[in-house]
Amino acid sequence: MPLADLKAGAKAAGGSLNDGFLAAVVGGFRRYHERLGATAETLTLGIPISLRAQDDPQGGNRFTGARFPASLDEPDPATRIKAIREFVLSARNSSGSGVVDDLLGPLLGWLPAPVIGAVSGSLTSANDVQVSNMPGVSHPVYIAGSRIVRMYPFGPLPGCAAMITLISHEDQCCIGVNVDAAAVTDPGALVADLQAGLDEVVALGR
Repeated sequence: MPLADLKAGAKAAGGSLNDGFLAAVVGGFRRYHERLGATAETLTLGIPISLRAQDDPQGGNRFTGARFPASLDEPDPATRIKAIREFVLSARNSSGSGVVDDLLGPLLGWLPAPVIGAVSGSLTSANDVQVSNMPGVSHPVYIAGSRIVRMYPFGPLPGCAAMITLISHEDQCCIGVNVDAAAVTDPGALVADLQAGLDEVVALGR
C-alpha cells in the first residue's frame, strides 16, 4: 500500500497514519467475520501508544499498551478513524508519566528471550488482535549491491489470534500478518479482507 495514499485517507477523516491503519484492520476483520457468518460485536485490539514528547532525548522506548474494544458493527471507515483517534488521545493523556514503562524497559533488555515472551504473552493474551506499526527507512538501502525494494515485518504472536504489523519502506507500507491457525481458519480470505479494509480507508482521501 502506498504510504502517501494511506496517510491521505486517514487525514481526510481527521486521523493519523496509525489511526487509518487500525481502522483498516478493524474493517478487514469485520468483513472476515461476515464472510464466515460469525457473530461478533467487538474486536479487542491491543495497540502500543507512544508517550514520547518532542523534547524527550533520542533512544529508548516510551510507550504504553492499551486495549481498544472496536465495534464490528460500524461500516463507515471515517467513523472508525474518528473513534480510534479519540481513544488514542484519551489513553495517551491518562497514561501518566510512564513510570512503569521506564522501570520495566531497562529490565526487559536483560531478560532471556523466553522470559520476555512469557511476560508479554501474559499481558496480551486478552487481546483478539495485536496491531503495531513502525517507521522504516525513507531512503534507498542496499545489500551486496542490490536495492531492497520491500521489507516485511512479522511480529511475534503473543497469545492472541493475530498480529498485524506495518513498517514503512521508502514510499510503501509493508504489512506482515501472523495468525494462529486454530483461530484464523482461512488466512487467504483474511488477507483479502484486510486489503479491502485498506482500500476503503485510502478511498477517503480521493
